Amino acid sequence: MASPLLDHSTLGRLRGVHLPSGTVQFRNVLYATIPDRWEQSKLVSSLAGYYGSDGIYDASEFSVMAPQHSTSIDFEFSLIQQTLPIQHEYRVDEFRCLNLTISIPKLGDSKAPLPVLVL
Repeated sequence: MASPLLDHSTLGRLRGVHLPSGTVQFRNVLYATIPDRWEQSKLVSSLAGYYGSDGIYDASEFSVMAPQHSTSIDFEFSLIQQTLPIQHEYRVDEFRCLNLTISIPKLGDSKAPLPVLVL
């Protein structure tokens, strides 16, 4: 199945991932950057500087996470009293960790209002 493409009026063209549930997910959508350690983050007003050579923002891979203790994920699992499968390698970057994962219903021609989940 081909990667879903979304033409967004503000963000531009995004490449996402089809999930088994029938939804589409756009991962690693950058919303802010951190210019230097201990500095205030800066909102990203355009993803244009982050497009690939094909003019598309690749939102098909999970983003990096903020630096944290190596056992923090295990601790979070302990709070829900269940271990969930880890489906990808966790990468850390203190300057590019301000990203969104956006899940939407299957892409189609419908113009009806649809729910969107942003994490």
